[in-house]
Amino acid sequence: MTKTFIDSDIFLDVILDRKPYAKNSSKIFDQAIYKNISLYTSAVCFANIYYIASKNIGKVKAKKLITEFKTLFEVIPTSDRAIHLAIQSSFTDIEDAIQYFTALENRLDLIITRNKKHFKLSEIPVLSPTQYLATLI
Repeated sequence: MTKTFIDSDIFLDVILDRKPYAKNSSKIFDQAIYKNISLYTSAVCFANIYYIASKNIGKVKAKKLITEFKTLFEVIPTSDRAIHLAIQSSFTDIEDAIQYFTALENRLDLIITRNKKHFKLSEIPVLSPTQYLATLI
């Protein structure tokens, strides 16, 4: 089973029903429901998801939705080393660098994000939801 890091934009597409992205992002979570993929994210992503969702749909609804989503993925640890590597890296976005080094340290197989340009330096394959779903056909 593919061990996959899910970036916060994928969660937010579904939680906030962001068109046109929500449909394919939802299908990623369907793959987890059917046990075709193992999903992982970081505490940083999880906190960002809640923060952004609560600002858009309110704290109560955001908490309810992230509680439901939490059954589909595991939050993996971010080490001090991952933070150090992110700071020292050539990534243009420090948050994405932290996500990348967290995924790398936890030996994940894939990163799914809509911000592929932020992961140009990745040694881990990076796909958009659309690209990932195309691999299933």
